[in-house]
Amino acid sequence: MNKHRSPIEVRCHRASSWIDRAGKLELADWDGRFIFYWIAFNALYGQPKYLEKRDERTGEGKDIGKFFNEIFFLDPARVRQNLNAIREDRQKLMRDHFLCDECWKYWHNKQLHTAEERTRESCTHKDRDSDLVQLFARLYVLRKQLFHGCSKDRSTKNREMLKGA
Repeated sequence: MNKHRSPIEVRCHRASSWIDRAGKLELADWDGRFIFYWIAFNALYGQPKYLEKRDERTGEGKDIGKFFNEIFFLDPARVRQNLNAIREDRQKLMRDHFLCDECWKYWHNKQLHTAEERTRESCTHKDRDSDLVQLFARLYVLRKQLFHGCSKDRSTKNREMLKGA
């Protein structure tokens, strides 16, 4: 029997499969778990780009923002409750300048190349968006570091951030 499922049911089914996959990894495989959890998240927020004209396609950031707007609209109290439940990890991620695109741009313009130079001259980026948006902006930087090869497998430099993520 072929049951027709709604797009959200299909997305949740796909996301669930990737969450299950992440759960099968060793607890210490922070890289792999983050990657599979991100794929699950992508299954939820992603939009079919083939339906849009090439020059009118929205970026991934807009898709994530739209998803969060919908989630927040559905149950703002639950979103706040969940953010409070992960307060310590969230604050750690928010304080890490290496997970801030604005800091990377600042360091590039100042030609600061070593971690020591960048730590000495931390940028003073002020977060303008909601906690949820800023948290996922930081997680997105971590995602780019892993997915685009700006980090090595099991790197000691991002262990703490991956644990919190």
